[in-house]
Amino acid sequence: MHMINRADALDRLNKYEQPYLGLSELSEIVGISKGTAHGRMKRNKLPEPMVKLAMGPVWTKESIWDWLSDIRINQIVTKRKEQW
Repeated sequence: MHMINRADALDRLNKYEQPYLGLSELSEIVGISKGTAHGRMKRNKLPEPMVKLAMGPVWTKESIWDWLSDIRINQIVTKRKEQW
């Protein structure tokens, strides 16, 4: 089973000083591979990005903080990481 540890993810988010984050940063914050993050984004299991550019999606640090702070994020449990 895989569960996002909200406290750890918020700690990793705090290390970024810039206000905007890409898929690589988001995957590191959540603790999954970039490929897995991309798949989850396609299945609407990640927050909606602020904008989608040719280089990839971009989120605000604030939107990621809000998403991680939502109590429901700790209820996302899967049997296989690939399914999440």
